[in-house]
Amino acid sequence: HQSDTTLTRSNERVLLRFLNFHAFDFDPGMVDLLVPFTSLGYPERDRFYCFQALMRRIDARMSDDGCRALIFTFNTLFRHMLPELYCYFEDESVAQTKWLPSWIRFLLVRELPMACVLRLWDVYFASEQRAAGTTFELHMYVCLAVLQMFMEELLELDGGEICWFLTHLPSLDVDNLITSARNIRDDVLGKGLI
Repeated sequence: HQSDTTLTRSNERVLLRFLNFHAFDFDPGMVDLLVPFTSLGYPERDRFYCFQALMRRIDARMSDDGCRALIFTFNTLFRHMLPELYCYFEDESVAQTKWLPSWIRFLLVRELPMACVLRLWDVYFASEQRAAGTTFELHMYVCLAVLQMFMEELLELDGGEICWFLTHLPSLDVDNLITSARNIRDDVLGKGLI
């Protein structure tokens, strides 16, 4: 295995190469998005191509306007699908800016343990292959499913504890999470919420 310093320099080269060839502004979250490919032990060239493919797929959510639109949609769904938890977050003055933009933009890579991220992203990429053009459409529902999965725990916490919990999620059963996310998506579509 490569040393941490060697991997850091290699990842810097990947990011610099990507930024030199694409019209993206650097965002520190890009480093986090590169970590799963690094954790798999991919050589630098493969990490670059995987990262490039990922960034093309999530381009819209990286812009401020794109992220705001996704957050607006998420909040609409959150309010309708998990009203008790939504009201509790409001009562506890849970600052969404502390957790939600990261969830939306960076696909839970900062919040979940790496094994969960890898399994989740595997599902995302596999789903995208089956239904071309979906561009991580399941992710919004995965975020709702995470809240649903931990609702009992969240309802026992105060505002600050909720923010900490949501930025340090425990390991979870990703297969159950995906099933819940698909059920939520079906409910949303059945109710015509979006």
